[in-house]
Amino acid sequence: MDNRISEIKSDLRKVSEDAKLIFGNFSAEQLNWQPAENAWSVGQCFEHLIKTNEQFYPEFEKIAAGTRKNTFWE
Repeated sequence: MDNRISEIKSDLRKVSEDAKLIFGNFSAEQLNWQPAENAWSVGQCFEHLIKTNEQFYPEFEKIAAGTRKNTFWE
């Protein structure tokens, strides 16, 4: 399991590096442009991913450290 967590963390770092390479030079206007009124901008997509990862990353750390407690449904 520790190896799998390390792989996931490595994958997340790689995705982050790739995103920075592709979108790092975008202006605020480009990041906030929406293709349609009800569609998300690139910036909104990143904000969503960051907030989601902020919730999961600490759980990966707990799993890797062996300190995560399962919930009653796991």
